[in-house]
Amino acid sequence: MRPSRSFPTSYSPATIKPARAPLRPSAARRALAVAARVLEGILVLLVLGLLLAPRVLEARSALLWTTWHATRARANLRAGEHVRQAGHWAARTVDAIAPLPWAADAASIALGLGRSMESRDRVAALVAYTEVRAALDRAGATRWRGLGMGALAAEARRLEESAREKKR
Repeated sequence: MRPSRSFPTSYSPATIKPARAPLRPSAARRALAVAARVLEGILVLLVLGLLLAPRVLEARSALLWTTWHATRARANLRAGEHVRQAGHWAARTVDAIAPLPWAADAASIALGLGRSMESRDRVAALVAYTEVRAALDRAGATRWRGLGMGALAAEARRLEESAREKKR
């Protein structure tokens, strides 16, 4: 292609006009980008929910079993067995979901039940104290899971030691 005689090369429109500024994205593109971000966030929450749901369900059911056994023990229906089971389920709750409040609730229910039933069945209370203390110690071994569990662990240790001393 031959250059035009009316425009010398140095004065051609391509060299005289400044480069075009980048176009701003249209509203449709911005809306699409926002929708993509929202979808990514929903997918992340869905994956987290699927990963955490079994633990949360296990912890909630263990808390409910703890309260059920505590109610049965206070009604004097095979109290010793229900005190042991309350301690067992409280320990499972602590293992599943510490440091969330359900773990502390289950541990305090089991320790309070053991304290109230210790005069009737010291061995069952001792078993409950031991299981709850072991679970609280496992939770306290890590910095994150042990948050807020120190006082309950100390109380469980104290109750366990006092129940062991009454044996002698």
